[in-house]
Amino acid sequence: MDSSSRRAMYLESIRGIGAMQVLLLHCASAFVPALTKYDMNDEYANFIHKSPLFFLYDGYSAVYIFFILSGIVLTFYFGTESPRPIHIFPRIMRLMIPAVAAVLFGVAVKAIFGAPNLEAGSLVDSEWLRTLWLPPEGVGFILKDALVNAVWLGYGDASTWSLLGTGIRVDPMSAAYAAPLWTLSLELQGSVLVLLLCIAFRRRKSLWAPALAISFALLFRSHFSCFLVGHLIGVAVLHHDRHWDVHPLVSIALINLGVYLCISEDAGQLAAFDAVCRWELFPALRCLDHTQKIAGSILVFSGVFSSAPLRKALETKYLCRLGKLSFSLYLIHWPIVFGLGSSLALMLARHVPAGLVGVSTVCLVVPICLGAARLFSVVDDFSIRASRRWRRAIDAAP
Repeated sequence: MDSSSRRAMYLESIRGIGAMQVLLLHCASAFVPALTKYDMNDEYANFIHKSPLFFLYDGYSAVYIFFILSGIVLTFYFGTESPRPIHIFPRIMRLMIPAVAAVLFGVAVKAIFGAPNLEAGSLVDSEWLRTLWLPPEGVGFILKDALVNAVWLGYGDASTWSLLGTGIRVDPMSAAYAAPLWTLSLELQGSVLVLLLCIAFRRRKSLWAPALAISFALLFRSHFSCFLVGHLIGVAVLHHDRHWDVHPLVSIALINLGVYLCISEDAGQLAAFDAVCRWELFPALRCLDHTQKIAGSILVFSGVFSSAPLRKALETKYLCRLGKLSFSLYLIHWPIVFGLGSSLALMLARHVPAGLVGVSTVCLVVPICLGAARLFSVVDDFSIRASRRWRRAIDAAP
């Protein structure tokens, strides 16, 4: 197996683990909310939430690792040949096809189950479950959610257009048929950023370093810093065609520090990050809700990426299979959790003790989501093939 294939294998595995973190976070938020908050008066849940065990379902940190992975993979994708601005169009297709399909899937689940999350949220005392997945009625919003919100606008405060204060009306996260699609608009914007840096690197290297430095200065407090870190790693690997393996103690230290930053943020952001976020640094983007998690995720990924034993451990066939389902799992689990999952919780409440309803629901929803992701992967595979065909046509054109 060549080095590029092995590289893709462990990166896929990391993505698969991240998708499971997101799924488990959303399942816990919906059906076992004590595991996701400090103020639920549950001693055991609070202990788990404050311990490294929380990182197992810290979906927020997983999303930032997704962005680092995208920075690496997009650098490989754009940077191996002579990148041109037109290369962004196959990337748009790659994102649009699954996004539209995911919204239509959410519409279908909504039509079948209605809004059981309202009653189920009251049953398990989850405000999160009660206040999300409430899209407006009408075909007009379905089309907007599928064709505009997912890839172009995003949702609520997570939208770059909201972050920039542009005045563009952005729908709240509660209206989304599949709220995790909020990351796709950032993926597209990050793709444009990486493509421009790859063009600079390939055509005029003297401009690449200043462009990268300026990008970091403007974006270091935002999620786009993850794309920049990924791009820097990707360029290093492409340029030198090898990995850098650090001493195991260094790798362990990076991972431990990163996990600490990720899980401790919920108890209160550290003073150093508060200070950075208070700086008035216009035109640099302001801090987001999870600036500390962003930094922690970068450290965790760096520790894993720079460890040969960990990379090898991630190349197991089961993790690679999970990785191939990761994007599908990420896109379609939301309506399953809110629609089918809520209905299952209401049904289980009639047969099992109240204290076991949430856990039992999670145990049912997780394998159902994995099975649905396998089915949805047909759509994902189609989008990959279509994107690659368009890329080949662009490269073949004079």
